[in-house]
Amino acid sequence: MANNDLAIRFTEDKYATKNEVAKELKTPLVDSFWKVITDYRAFFTRPLTLKSLDGTSFFYCGSQTIGGTINQLEAKLVKLFSKYTNLNFKNGDIRLFNLKCDIESLNAIARKHGLEVDDNYLRSLLDDKVTSIASSHAVLANYAKALKEAHRIFSTPITEDFLANIYLKLTGSKELISFYRTKNDSNPENKIVIDRLYTSAPFETIEPMMNNLFNFLAMSNQSMIVKAFAAYYFINFVKPFENNNDELALILLKTILAHSEIDELALYIPLEKLLSDKQEIIAKIFIEVQKTNDITYFLDYGFKVLDEALDHCLEEINNLDALALKEDYFHEAKVEAGNLSLFDEEDVILDEPAEEKIEEPEVKKLEPIKETVKIETAKEGVGELALSINLPYLDEKDATRLEEHLLELDPELKRGQAYFYARHCTIGKRYTISQFKKALGCAYETARTSMDSLARLGYYRQEMIKNKKVYTPISKK
Repeated sequence: MANNDLAIRFTEDKYATKNEVAKELKTPLVDSFWKVITDYRAFFTRPLTLKSLDGTSFFYCGSQTIGGTINQLEAKLVKLFSKYTNLNFKNGDIRLFNLKCDIESLNAIARKHGLEVDDNYLRSLLDDKVTSIASSHAVLANYAKALKEAHRIFSTPITEDFLANIYLKLTGSKELISFYRTKNDSNPENKIVIDRLYTSAPFETIEPMMNNLFNFLAMSNQSMIVKAFAAYYFINFVKPFENNNDELALILLKTILAHSEIDELALYIPLEKLLSDKQEIIAKIFIEVQKTNDITYFLDYGFKVLDEALDHCLEEINNLDALALKEDYFHEAKVEAGNLSLFDEEDVILDEPAEEKIEEPEVKKLEPIKETVKIETAKEGVGELALSINLPYLDEKDATRLEEHLLELDPELKRGQAYFYARHCTIGKRYTISQFKKALGCAYETARTSMDSLARLGYYRQEMIKNKKVYTPISKK
């Protein structure tokens, strides 16, 4: 029982290294204790298809604590995505949230390189409004460009082409003369024969090891969170490029998360503190992983960083929601009573006095108010909506309700697509990719893919007018 308690203590309560166990037990003779701990961990071992230099597999311990943390983080990612997609597109909340997260990311890059910058400068840098960039700040500009490139191509498969596009932006080059590293680094650690600790993989092993990574990302059924942090470690272990390996690894981590349910939002999560904070601790963790092939040591650390970043994002959204509620309160006070709602089930009819005779002219004057709001064919002369709503346009409240209605009806529809369609569904009108891009504040490629998807799902008919794609709503009576 005591031995089992020891295993739980140094696995579930804290995922300790052998040296940490010896330190806490205050004895160097811990081999017997360590065997009990490793035997306990063996029940939860999850091998990965990622291989180390000697061909053995990396693995992680899916213990109750680690497994529970993965589930909690996945739930928190979904919560963040839900709150993010409910932000108001029109009042700029999405744009403001994205900008704050990008500034947080660039501040970490600045800390990494010992640069003193303020948020206003970083905002201008992100908006491409800095006309002259100091050479010392080129790393910030290049990282910002690499992030934008990731937004453009995040939905593509992760291959050499993907890495090449990101690496090109990180280096600030116009074209890549070479790709992978073609020589070994000169660190004396790499020359040790017994108990060697590599500071980077030998250059001749880079290509097969990177192919191993691409296959792992494409084929493994592990959680995206595990895959993302495993890939971050692996890039830092192999160091396939001459420089910028850690920054590329960070963007890769975020891109892998973007292949999950939270989509492009993952690229805004400010995880760059992995590049700037507590580097000595991370270096020791990387050494432990290399010695043991147990990637749990880094997962345990990385998950805490992700959790803090998600809390930061949720706090930013809560602040925006609080501000929006305050604005809505003052706005609602000015709105006239009696506005019709698209989804009201009862007819809105003006009450008439029981015994008082209403003269004919007055009745005619009140007839426009005595209107039944139903989903029916639009009258001639009024802009017909694709869902046959008998209104010339929808106010924001009704559009929001229609958006939710569409999401409940069509599981293939994404939040952003439903948002756009609910506000751009008038029969006879033509909408463009640029309108989607502007409405949602997303990359052009994301807008194009979304509009094509809406056409595929039968919401729009795609046409070509003067060599330009336009999309016309299809009636859904």
